[in-house]
Amino acid sequence: MSKEEFWQITEFASKLDMHLSTVNRWFNNLEDLKIHYINRSETGQKVYDGLDLKIGFKIIELRAQNYNIQGINALFKNDPPFEFRSFPDDYISNQVVDNEVLFAEFSSTIKREVQNLLEQQSEFFRKEQAQERLLIEEKSTVDRAAVRQQEITDRITINRVRMNLEIEALEEWSKLPASKRLIRTGLFSKTENISERDLYVKRYVSKYMDEKLRIEFENEKNSDTNR
Repeated sequence: MSKEEFWQITEFASKLDMHLSTVNRWFNNLEDLKIHYINRSETGQKVYDGLDLKIGFKIIELRAQNYNIQGINALFKNDPPFEFRSFPDDYISNQVVDNEVLFAEFSSTIKREVQNLLEQQSEFFRKEQAQERLLIEEKSTVDRAAVRQQEITDRITINRVRMNLEIEALEEWSKLPASKRLIRTGLFSKTENISERDLYVKRYVSKYMDEKLRIEFENEKNSDTNR
């Protein structure tokens, strides 16, 4: 003869493939209406056996036939489909608080709260990351535009400085003695030594370009700071 099995509410509900709160409510109703008694362990916890499993599947069957729980309880009370477990003589209604049910329901509530918090946290981080990416993209766009603008400004500055130095060089060239600036092109004619002039200008620009640019860029920087 096989040993009878007993289950606590969590395992019992899983055998019925139902939520433990639903199963607990069904069997509490049966006890409250004095229809069926649920066994207790030595520690006072409710334990379920094969008869309880049979009752559970019967309730599921009747629910599938559109019976509500009140109708099922009335059927069990007035026309029981099988023999229910009788109550002990010393039974007091609601004398036992099923700690496992309370703990399981509490755990389920905590899990839901934790899951909600995790989902909220995940959504928060997702929005933060999206906002950060947007800011990076905007900054990158602004930075690229600023770099392009600075490159244009620098080219303009370099060209302006070069042109001013070339003008200065020509002015300095014009101050040189004629013997340095002119070459004889005939017996009685002289003309400007273009190649020597161009070389003079080139050397002049090369000599002063770095210093003039440093001063110019420094002035632009100070001007931007004071705006």
